[in-house]
Amino acid sequence: METVQLKQLLKNSNKWLPLLVTAPSVAVAIITLRLMGVFQILEWAALDQFFRRRPPEPMENRIAIVALDEPTIRSVGQWPLPDATLAEVIEKIRASKPRAIGMDLYRDLPVQPGHDKLVQVMESTPNLIGVQKVVKDSLGGAVNPPPVLQQKGQVAAADLVLDGDGKVRRGLLSLETESGGEIVGLGATMALMYLAPEGIELQEVQGKERHYQLGKATFIPFAENDGGYVDADDKGYQILLNFRGEEQVFQIVSMTEVLTGNLPADWARDKLVFIGATAASLNDSFFTSYSSTLSAFPKRLPGVLIHANITSQILNAALAGRPMMRVWAKPLEWGWILAWSSIGTILGWAVRSRRILPQFIYQNVTYSACAVIFSLVIVSTILIILTYWAFLLGWWIPLIPSRASRLISASTIMGY
Repeated sequence: METVQLKQLLKNSNKWLPLLVTAPSVAVAIITLRLMGVFQILEWAALDQFFRRRPPEPMENRIAIVALDEPTIRSVGQWPLPDATLAEVIEKIRASKPRAIGMDLYRDLPVQPGHDKLVQVMESTPNLIGVQKVVKDSLGGAVNPPPVLQQKGQVAAADLVLDGDGKVRRGLLSLETESGGEIVGLGATMALMYLAPEGIELQEVQGKERHYQLGKATFIPFAENDGGYVDADDKGYQILLNFRGEEQVFQIVSMTEVLTGNLPADWARDKLVFIGATAASLNDSFFTSYSSTLSAFPKRLPGVLIHANITSQILNAALAGRPMMRVWAKPLEWGWILAWSSIGTILGWAVRSRRILPQFIYQNVTYSACAVIFSLVIVSTILIILTYWAFLLGWWIPLIPSRASRLISASTIMGY
């Protein structure tokens, strides 16, 4: 009797052994490949798709962009823009009483005529921020800030971080200069200048290194292996960008409109005003999550709009609690991948053992194949919905590795 029971037990264990082995084995293989960077490009692409599919967000009424566009260059008839013209633009913006003016144009050398006038305007505008390029990279060498603004401590960094595929998905809040000092990025500088009159200041979170509280927002620095990244450059203080949108989200006026006075007297009152190049000929634009790789000519976003997105992200997080982009700890991501590997294993076993659909379906080869495909599509759709819902809440969780583990586990069991 005991021998019969033992044989039955061994028979049952052999039946369940493939289920118990397949899920963790596939999950370990997928996690290993992920740590090697195999899925990095695909995970970036999935994140980009979520940004492009997200419902449009409301207008950012606290930010205005003064665009140096092609018509302005043609009307001025000179590039670089003369100092006299730039001084006039700043004066007219200043007259509308904005909270701060961010000049996303390099101006380390005089561009005559009108250099003395520009120096005078810079000296008399305490809420004007100039920029410098700190890091020498593939985009070019370092660029010094305007000397007058540097002396007054009114300079921010214009550097942007590019991923391996040439897209901007991270924001640089601060970085270290060659002299060992720290300089804050333009987007973060402008946001802090807006929040200061509201009594909102940056505070360090006790017990957590480099974690900061700003109003309702908590800042956690990007690390080299966060989300789908593998061995990324995490120098400086970086965050994952939670884009507000493209041009349609911001109030954009032409520099010509400012110069001709074709705007209401208080058009920029209490706002943050960015001055930056949008003209295609100036080549100050970048690929972002909104740039579709399926397009023959992927759209680029002007650098000034990327800085405005960083500012908008910080403002809305600090004032309204809009989610920052966050990632799970690695053990939780691995558990998520294991869970979907287990789901794939169970699904494969259910289809193979004819437990999931009516028996008449399995009596026809065509129906049976369709049933398998239909089951996989349904489960894949559920996974996409869950990860997209998490994305809307500000979480970037593994989609591609989870789909791969589910598919491979199901295929392994069905082919066992």
